[in-house]
Amino acid sequence: MARLPDGYTIEPITGRLVPITSRSISRRRFMGRLSFVEQVALNVMRANVVGDPELAAALQTLADLRDLSQSINLDDDDTIAGAQFSVQCLTALPPEHPAHITPEDAPSRIAAWLADYPQPGEPTT
Repeated sequence: MARLPDGYTIEPITGRLVPITSRSISRRRFMGRLSFVEQVALNVMRANVVGDPELAAALQTLADLRDLSQSINLDDDDTIAGAQFSVQCLTALPPEHPAHITPEDAPSRIAAWLADYPQPGEPTT
């Protein structure tokens, strides 16, 4: 059986070979899905190499990868892993921290961060 070329799929109704469109948004819009307090908390963890150098390096690597792209591909494995890791970092904050995400809310926060439709407060265009 012949393989489909990378980046293509079969259109269900017509059976035509069509390119897959990626779900992507701007870097600004992607990061704006985190609150300001959450973004600051991640930046503090990234800057705190004395506290946990591996955590700081991991967050810095994620920021570097994000900054290398023109837009964020929501289907990219690195994007998905980065969103999961970042939310996991926020769940590790003390419960009284304003950026703390409860473990119960983590899956829905990750899903919302990776959604291809506007989130509450985002422009629809």
